[in-house]
Amino acid sequence: PRSTLFPYTTLFRSTVVAHAGGNQTYCLPHATVTLGAGPSATGGSGNYSYAWSPATNLTDTTLANPSDTSTAGGSVTYYVTVTDNVTGCTSTDSATITLDLKAHVSITSPDTNLCAGQATTLAAAGTPSGGSYQWSPLVSMTPPAGNTATVTVSTANTQTYQVVYDARGCYDTAYQ
Repeated sequence: PRSTLFPYTTLFRSTVVAHAGGNQTYCLPHATVTLGAGPSATGGSGNYSYAWSPATNLTDTTLANPSDTSTAGGSVTYYVTVTDNVTGCTSTDSATITLDLKAHVSITSPDTNLCAGQATTLAAAGTPSGGSYQWSPLVSMTPPAGNTATVTVSTANTQTYQVVYDARGCYDTAYQ
C-alpha cells in the first residue's frame, strides 16, 4: 500500500552555477580573448545552454567560451546566463574584459657619440601615459636603479642601452 504521509516525492538536484571567467586585461593588438572559465558551468544536470551579452564583438553568444573580437581599447562587462536544460534552473555571472592600447616607447639623446669620461642624457617617452620605465644595463647609470624616464649614462666602452616601458601590462622596448 502507498503511504499517505508522503504522497509526493521531491527530487533535489544540485543547482547550476555559471562561471564567466573573471576579469581580464589584454593589450591591443591582442591574441584571441576567450570568455568563460573552464568549465563555464558546474552543477545541475550537466546539460547546459549559454546566453552571453552584450553580443557586440562576440563570435557566438550561445557557446560556453565565445571569443571577443574587439579591436578598440576600452572595457566591456560581459554576462553569461547558464540554463540547465533538464531542470530549467539558471545562473548568471559576469566578467569585465579590458583592452588596453599597445604601449610605445622611444628614446632621444642630445649626443650618442661620446668620448671616454663624457656623459649624456637618455630620455624615454612612452604612450599611453602613466606607465613605468626600466633601463638596462644599469652600468654607469644615474639613477642607479634605472627606473625613471630620463637617465644619465657615461661609459668607457661602446654600449647599447635598452628601456622597457610598461603601461598597465602592455610593454614596448626601445634601444639607444
